[in-house]
Amino acid sequence: MKTFGEVALRPLRSAMKLCVNPNCSHADDPLNARRDRCLHCNYPLEFGNGFRATRLLQENDFSKLYALESATGQQRVLQILSLEHPRAIALLQQQAKVLARIEHPGVPKVEPDAYLSLSPPNSEEQLHGLMMEKIAGISLEEWFQHQNCQPISPTVALDWLKQLAETLHRLHQNLYFHRDIQPANILLRADGTLVLVNFASVKEVAIAYLAFARRSLLSGIDSSDEPISPSPGYAPQEQAQGKSVPQSDFFALGRTFVYLLTGSPPSEFSEEATTGKLLWQSRAEGYSPALIALIDKMMAPQTSDRPHNTAIILRQIDRIASEQPSFWDTFSTPKERPEPAVTKPSVRATKQPWTMALLLAGVLLFSIGAIAKYGNFPHRFNLPFPEMGRDRQR
Repeated sequence: MKTFGEVALRPLRSAMKLCVNPNCSHADDPLNARRDRCLHCNYPLEFGNGFRATRLLQENDFSKLYALESATGQQRVLQILSLEHPRAIALLQQQAKVLARIEHPGVPKVEPDAYLSLSPPNSEEQLHGLMMEKIAGISLEEWFQHQNCQPISPTVALDWLKQLAETLHRLHQNLYFHRDIQPANILLRADGTLVLVNFASVKEVAIAYLAFARRSLLSGIDSSDEPISPSPGYAPQEQAQGKSVPQSDFFALGRTFVYLLTGSPPSEFSEEATTGKLLWQSRAEGYSPALIALIDKMMAPQTSDRPHNTAIILRQIDRIASEQPSFWDTFSTPKERPEPAVTKPSVRATKQPWTMALLLAGVLLFSIGAIAKYGNFPHRFNLPFPEMGRDRQR
């Protein structure tokens, strides 16, 4: 935890400095560029070894997300709580500790001293924040829309599902879970790696708090039965009731793949009246029935019917991948491939080795042509990666 005291005025810099105080009326004043404290509210403008806020990336009812940059060009993001609630502060501190322990490509890197407590002089108010790695990538929501919402291939689907399940495996091992998995909260790096961002433990507290405040203001109106969900269409019912469990992440992950496999958000599909099961399967064409069954299992309305842990999901993914068609199988359908001969070769054929040599040469030329056509992948699985939004992290 860091508390910032008085800092001497430094020489003029050309870079913009934003004040992160939510109550500051001139947060983007250009005159702050040459100061270490805000001209209007006296909040610190530099923190975490010389980082300064240069741009507001995202804002909602419970937090703000800023882009940070140091004098040496290093980049981070800073999440500042807008809601001063003891439970929200405790959860942000817990998130800082857990992410600092986890070294995994599927989560942003967090330094051990990344939790910040900012306070102006002569004031009891504090701002609580968390500095994290800034991910160079775009969200799956942005990427998918750039592809005109065309469903991903079975190979990419299995790869992405395995990546995210492995990330959840590490999180759940540390007794922590995401609580808000959806395409907008998954970033895609240029090398094809997926990163989970926007952990929603603090968000859930904020939603519950704001809902309580709303009900308190509505005198004479009982709104206690109104559903409260951090992400409609992706969050399970138990999460809307404030009873999240690790299997809640599986539900949201399954709903995310409904979107990626059909091109339509899960909210556009109806549910079975008796079971609550999502009716999306007919729109998922060209995928293994086992993959669709796994996604259905992850989205089971009852938590007890979902996979017990990530290890079960990972084993099933490996089983499905082992049944996927090989690279050479993609050049013809099973009906086009002749059945292998079961008779022994004739004596004449065995005495003419040059025929076998010609056959091998033909196969070699065909292989070279196929690799020339299909093997030059600029990114993982030849995924198009548009030059858009790479400086954003949600």
